[in-house]
This record gives sequence, structure tokens and C-alpha cells, in this order.
Amino acid sequence: MTADSLNVRQTPAGKVIDRLNKYKSISVIGKSSKKGITWLKVKYDKKSGYVSGKYIQNGAAPKVVNKAEPPVNSSIKKGIDISHINGAINFNSVKKDGYSFVIAKATEGQTTDNHFKHNIQSAKAAGLKTHAYHFFRAATINTAKKEADHFAAVLKLADFSGDAFIDVETTNGVSRSTLTNNVNAFLKQLKHDGYSNLGIYSNIGFYQDNLDASKLPDSLILWLARYRYEKKNLFGARPKRRYLAIHG
Repeated sequence: MTADSLNVRQTPAGKVIDRLNKYKSISVIGKSSKKGITWLKVKYDKKSGYVSGKYIQNGAAPKVVNKAEPPVNSSIKKGIDISHINGAINFNSVKKDGYSFVIAKATEGQTTDNHFKHNIQSAKAAGLKTHAYHFFRAATINTAKKEADHFAAVLKLADFSGDAFIDVETTNGVSRSTLTNNVNAFLKQLKHDGYSNLGIYSNIGFYQDNLDASKLPDSLILWLARYRYEKKNLFGARPKRRYLAIHG
């Protein structure tokens, strides 16, 4: 696999049902074409689905180098990132496995994850702390504010009171400075809507290349994905901020 992660679809170009990381070994069991795109049917972990052939190459999965395990520290808390893609979740089992919190997808653009309210309520009932995130799609300040209002409305319906994250993984077709301004507009509107415990999620490479960290609020919690083969410095940009590590 040549991409960092890859969506698995139910049918060629169909509904996303899972996501694979770069180091996953898969077997190709079929091939089809739709609108000029090659789709491969793959098998993994007793599951199957379709992935874009553009990102698949023959051979063994890439070898993991410079593996960076978190330090052994009893104060470290583990959590999981969830959305509708995960389907039904046994949160009592999650708790039993040593996890203490979940971060659930609530919204994307101006749409809602239809599992969010149930996920939050069920996780709370199992004794897990709950947090939420919004996948950011806005290309203008006006749209950013609308997305923030929608996110806040969905949080209120779920009686949510944890940390609220903006998930920024795409440029949405704008420049680094414009994207940073749009993110700030979203955060400012969300704070106006009554949510002050705010954070940002991104891949560390995307965060450093496409956002101006010096223009973002110092109070933000940073939830940054750094894949184990990456040598980027996770803490160099803004050492005063809080950082979040998450498994899964």
C-alpha cells in the first residue's frame, strides 16, 4: 500500500466500511473497473472489500522502522477514536481492555454521524470519558462558522460536555494562511456557542505543512497522528500546548 491509509468500500466506489493502515497485509481476490478507475477486491482479517488499485503494489507490507512505542508510564491514559464506520461497539469490553476515554465523530461539514449520540451515551454508561470531533470541510470563513454551529447543535443534542476537536486533514482547496484563518473562525464560533475545551486533530506532516501553528490559540489541545516511520518532531512547534495520544 503506497498511501498512509486507505478506505475499504462495500462495492467499487461505494460506501466506506473500513480503513486500512499502510502496514496491513492484504490479499487481492478480484478486480473490476468503474468509470476508468481500477478497483481491487481485497481480503484481510477474515474481511473483504474494495480498494482503489492506484494505491496498491505487489509484495510484502512495508517494514516498520524506528518503532516509537509510548513510554511505560502509569499516568498515560489510552483512548479510542470511533465513528459510524466502526458499527456497534461493546464499550464495556473497551473499558475492560484498559481504555479510559473515547473520541467520537459527531459531524463532517454540515452532516451528522448518525451513531454519535448513541456512542456518547453508551460510552458514558460504561464509565468512559467522552470527547468529540468534527471533520472540517470549509473553504471560507462563513462556511467555517456554519460548520461550527452545526457541530455545537449536535453536541447539545447528545448532552455532551467533554473536549471538542476540529479534525483538519484536507486543505479544502485553499492556501495555508486561508486554511489557518478558517480554522480559527471555526474555533471562535464554537467557543461563542458555549464550548471552550477545544482541540485540533491532524497528521503531524499535514499540520506542519498546511497550518500556521503560531496563529492558532495556545490553549488548544493537540491530537497529532505521527506514524511510526515518521521522524518528525511531535513537540517542537508549540511546547506550551497540551498533547493527546490515542490508540486505534
